[in-house]
Amino acid sequence: MERIEGHWVSNMPLCGVHAVAHVADKSVKEMFYMFKRRFNKPGQWRGRVTHQERGIMLNQLGIEYKHVVGTTGTLSRWVDWHTSKSETYIIETSCHVQVVRDGVVTDQSETKPIDKYRWKRARVVRAIVIKGKR
Repeated sequence: MERIEGHWVSNMPLCGVHAVAHVADKSVKEMFYMFKRRFNKPGQWRGRVTHQERGIMLNQLGIEYKHVVGTTGTLSRWVDWHTSKSETYIIETSCHVQVVRDGVVTDQSETKPIDKYRWKRARVVRAIVIKGKR
């Protein structure tokens, strides 16, 4: 597991940074410092980013995405009903951001099938599908 500024990645609020790093094929540490520089984050910043900041960073990295409509229900139900095979999604739930592909959820602390994922009952707030990510 990786450390950033002396803290374990799994213990930091880096879910949004991790999601962007995952789809950009970059390390979480590299993406952390990219966000910190781009948005002039203070020295004590530990990684929390907004939906808008994630979108700006995806654009800066040249990653195309599309907002998905119909973002209601639990994460488990949403993944079952709205995702397509071989598509990559960044899904924001009430208090977390995760990447979903082929029914497998990845965040900064684990990668598990949706039925084994600890936050599978969290409410979906918004989702984007990453274009061209196979």
